[in-house]
Amino acid sequence: MRSFFALCIIFFNLICFVSCFDLKMKISAVTIMALAPFFIISVSFIGLLIYNMAAFFSGLAPYTSGLRDFALANIAFTVLHGICCYIGAATMYARYTLLRHRSAESGKKRTWANVALLLLGLLACQAYFLENFPVLAFQSAHIAGVLTATVCASAYTIINTVISYRTPPEKDGRVKCLLRLIISVTTVFFLVIGAAFAFMFIWMAPVNTQLYEIMNILRVTSEWLSTVTFYGYLATFATDFKIYGFTIPKNMKDDWFYVRTKLPGDVEANEESEI
Repeated sequence: MRSFFALCIIFFNLICFVSCFDLKMKISAVTIMALAPFFIISVSFIGLLIYNMAAFFSGLAPYTSGLRDFALANIAFTVLHGICCYIGAATMYARYTLLRHRSAESGKKRTWANVALLLLGLLACQAYFLENFPVLAFQSAHIAGVLTATVCASAYTIINTVISYRTPPEKDGRVKCLLRLIISVTTVFFLVIGAAFAFMFIWMAPVNTQLYEIMNILRVTSEWLSTVTFYGYLATFATDFKIYGFTIPKNMKDDWFYVRTKLPGDVEANEESEI
């Protein structure tokens, strides 16, 4: 049942991300579908938060991310994961908009590679959130998150790093490209190590309690380091978004981000044009 639960979350997100963010299926009667990814992560976030609070007040306190009986810390990390998911997803879509705008400037049509890159990034965000489910109570959901994050986050950081190096230096500085390369390699390393420790922790019989505890600490440390480095990688895109403004779309044809023809500090800053 829990395996089915984990697979349903990933599959449903896959459909919604593809249909809502780029393909934009023209469901004119249901314009609220543009908010589907936000709604899905919100429901998951609220459910996991209630789960942790119920565990705390009942005295059960099953631990999340190896924190044992520190339920308040579990709730804090759950909130942190939720916030990172929202900000990370918005950053990825802004990055997608930036690459689409650059392609349009060079005369290229919208490419499926950019769509696939966005999809990988959004799935990575959801996968990191799935990792926050307790490994012993929700083993399948946690492992599904670990595997999906390992594949999607690794691919997302590597592909974006390659794109950065292929971008003209005046748009992506070489120092910034080098920084992204270092963070990308670090993220992939921690993802692979974390996945290996997660499988060893679950399948290894707790005969040697001390070794079992050490394995758990290594697993948790790797997972959290990969989370920090991945969202740190997304933070390197922040300076690229100065030319963009944000707006809530009124229908499926509108976009979340538009390009300013002038930067906010310019005299004619209120002159804008949408992509």
